[in-house]
Amino acid sequence: MTATLERTRTTHVSPRLTAATAGRVLAQLRHDHRTIAMMLVLPSLLLGLLYLLWKDVPALTAASRASSTASASRCSASCRSW
Repeated sequence: MTATLERTRTTHVSPRLTAATAGRVLAQLRHDHRTIAMMLVLPSLLLGLLYLLWKDVPALTAASRASSTASASRCSASCRSW
């Protein structure tokens, strides 16, 4: 009969190791200008593109929301026979 070994080690997060890892990652990131530019420029560019895409779409007002809800309820009542 073989006995299985179970690990009974408790895991905890060391603040010193976490700070050392974060410092190392930030030091590497400081030298990577393309990544920093991508993190700053790309979200702004995407927001601008989404604005250009959606600027001509009419906003959903309370009146149109109420009419679309009423038509949806009529459709759901008439479509229940399916």
